[in-house]
Amino acid sequence: MKTFWPSLGICLGIFVVAMDWSIVNNALPSIQRDLGASLGELQWMVNAFGLAMASTMVTMGRFADAYGRRKFFIIGLVICALSSVGAALSPTAGWLIAFRSFQGLSNAMVITTSQSLITHVFPEDQHGKALGVWTAIVGIGLALGPVLGGVIIAIASWHWIFYFNIPFLFISWIMVKVFVQEFKNEEQNTKIDIPGLLLLIVGIGALIMGVIQGPEWGWSSPIILGIFALSIICLPLFYFVEHRVSSPLIQFEFFKKKNFFAACIGNFSVIFLFWGVFFSIPLYLQTILDYSPFVSGMFILAISAPFAMTSHYVGMISDRFEKKNLVILGFFLVLIGVLIMTFFTDSRHIPMILIALVFFGVGAGATFGPSASLGISTIPRNYVGVATGALATVQEIGGTVGLSLVGAIIRTMEKSKLSFELNKEGVQLSPTTQDKIRSLLSSFEELQAYLSHMSSLMHAKILKAFSTSFMYGYRGAMWLLVAIAAFAILSIFFLTRRSDRDSL
Repeated sequence: MKTFWPSLGICLGIFVVAMDWSIVNNALPSIQRDLGASLGELQWMVNAFGLAMASTMVTMGRFADAYGRRKFFIIGLVICALSSVGAALSPTAGWLIAFRSFQGLSNAMVITTSQSLITHVFPEDQHGKALGVWTAIVGIGLALGPVLGGVIIAIASWHWIFYFNIPFLFISWIMVKVFVQEFKNEEQNTKIDIPGLLLLIVGIGALIMGVIQGPEWGWSSPIILGIFALSIICLPLFYFVEHRVSSPLIQFEFFKKKNFFAACIGNFSVIFLFWGVFFSIPLYLQTILDYSPFVSGMFILAISAPFAMTSHYVGMISDRFEKKNLVILGFFLVLIGVLIMTFFTDSRHIPMILIALVFFGVGAGATFGPSASLGISTIPRNYVGVATGALATVQEIGGTVGLSLVGAIIRTMEKSKLSFELNKEGVQLSPTTQDKIRSLLSSFEELQAYLSHMSSLMHAKILKAFSTSFMYGYRGAMWLLVAIAAFAILSIFFLTRRSDRDSL
């Protein structure tokens, strides 16, 4: 019982921040319909969260080491609560994107402090158990997010997926204040690499903005080319700066170790794939197959539940097997899953959908933990904290880049195909009307009402054109994910063929 109450307080906070990521993806079609958001704005609602989290995770960890981990965990809970209220009250897509970025910042604070807090609560000989509890709670949050989101939207509205956070955050705040002791790392260098942090945020942010806005503003437009040029300048500068500061955000020396480099490719790729699938599949289920958010959430559970269970059990047995083999096997299962997803149609082939999602979830779960362990196992113990932060940063960047590219491919291919399909059917629609129809595709009744001034024949032609165009873009995105999974398998196989025993 001595560890129960402090662990419960920490776990409630972890549960909310894990759920925050997965609960929103299933609500995107409802948010799009209510706020009239474009597909690009939907991408930003997820990417603003991921970008804020990825770019500040290492820095927040060092601030917490310097000023107190419990203090930063509590500050993270408060920021999460305030940004959740702001997100729920957002009147426009722009405001929601802004508050989602603050949620990402709060996640960086909670995630980076929660592992050390929960291991500090347990005796030293039970640290493995503590991390097992941490992993299980993250898995449960990811698994329940889509289902809870569907239930909440069914009985209330998308606004309540954010209000839902508040009581859990409040209870977590009280329990951590009362039961968890403060502690700091007095020995670790806590100096913050401000130039590196700014260059990373601007470089990755510009890359993401260019990819997301390219379909809207034109890939060859001066503003998009300028944004990409800014990214091309900032990212090499970041690499240059990191080699010349005493406390770099990322130790590029680690990448000379083949296993660590392979782990970075593995973590980058699996989160790239995870974010891409979690963004596109709810849109497919609700927009093309006309499922409700609740039913869509139950389908997504076929990914998140196997992911949570597999990651837990693989973690228990991973020491008995070659980690590289587990990682490659996991990516092979992921490859099968996304390959099946390329054959999805506008018909409800439920067994095919479930098989693909389960393969993907099991594969991602089998990959995630062993990939990180593969990298950390080659790093000296006094560098493990820095290496873990680097891995976390790389994987979150993978998620934001993956989501950006998946969304950009869907939008670019859908846009070009839609023009062809509408011309073939002899239908003329203004860009404003096209955007409005896109936002209503997940609600057949509202779309019918919007098109009520048109004949039933015209209505059918428009629906067919939009459905065909979306599926064209969707398949293009899925083939990108197939390529990423295949690239991960080949890269990890060749990088880990020979054991890397070079010293740091």
